[in-house]
Amino acid sequence: MTEPFDPFSYDEEDYDEPSKAATDGTSKTTNTTNKRRQQQPIGQGEGEQALSLEELPLQLSSSFSADKRLPPRLNVKLSYHEEVSSNSIEEKGKSLGGSLSRLFVTGKIMAQVESTDSNQNAPFCLSLSGPMISIAKVKCHQHCIPITSMKDANNNKDSTHNKNTKSFKILLPNSLEQTHVATYSIENVETQNMPILLQTKATIHNTNCRIGIQIRSNLSNLGDLHDFIIVLSLPTTVKAHTVKITRGMNGEMDEMKGIVTWKIGHLGHGKSNLVSIEAEMNEKLIDMMESMGAEHVQEMIEFPVLVRCCSGMDQISDVVLSCRSLEEAPASISVQIVKSFRLIHRVCKGDVW
Repeated sequence: MTEPFDPFSYDEEDYDEPSKAATDGTSKTTNTTNKRRQQQPIGQGEGEQALSLEELPLQLSSSFSADKRLPPRLNVKLSYHEEVSSNSIEEKGKSLGGSLSRLFVTGKIMAQVESTDSNQNAPFCLSLSGPMISIAKVKCHQHCIPITSMKDANNNKDSTHNKNTKSFKILLPNSLEQTHVATYSIENVETQNMPILLQTKATIHNTNCRIGIQIRSNLSNLGDLHDFIIVLSLPTTVKAHTVKITRGMNGEMDEMKGIVTWKIGHLGHGKSNLVSIEAEMNEKLIDMMESMGAEHVQEMIEFPVLVRCCSGMDQISDVVLSCRSLEEAPASISVQIVKSFRLIHRVCKGDVW
């Protein structure tokens, strides 16, 4: 009886030995060739340096980093604080205490840099500009070097030819605190850009003299005014012991010094404050009023006023700070600027300034 055919079985005589040998030979040859190819260095030829597979990724990575390296990003934080002393000056045709004031400014510039390069900070150019810079004296401190000649990045002109701009090279170390880099001083300059508007007036009623002071925060200010103080020096034509504070209940009278002080504290943006006193006139002024008239005597009364205030968002000078990268050290720069001032302003007498 014939057994059914099984395709998965074979007899020993059906096995082709020569064919097996030929197949094994071909396989061995192929494996040997592939092994030689794997062991053969890449790029080897006449005049070429051999490069192994282990060295190839390192070389490609190094080449990419050198060719495609981006400039560092700098976040420059600047702050400048101005100490300002000013006094009202008389304009022709206007009473003393007009809108014009004479300034004496001392500015302190602080800087800090945050960089994407953790090893070191790239240097950058700090420029001070504005009409007042032409008469300003700038003193460099640590990490600040004056630039005597450099090409402006915008108009490709020598920035030192512009008298209203002064440039400096700043190279700051890595630090968590701001560094004092420069100081500028401006003396005896006139301006109408004052943060406060002040009105003073003296009137005579019978034998009494009334003095009023109204102060308003300028609408052009960016923020509020703080630590606001008004000091009135009593005129010699009134009796100090008869002074009464009629407006501004936080006022204090110092009879020994002959002054009245109002500690206003906070004055909001665009807000105003009115203070006033009343006192008896001395006999000499009363006699003059009877002979010359009250209006003439009012013009003779002098009462110096001193105002002190601070701001954490504004400045009084027209100095403008800006930063840009240097040609020798390309960088992407962003700038944050904080302004502040402390003002002491004096008015001798007058109607409006």
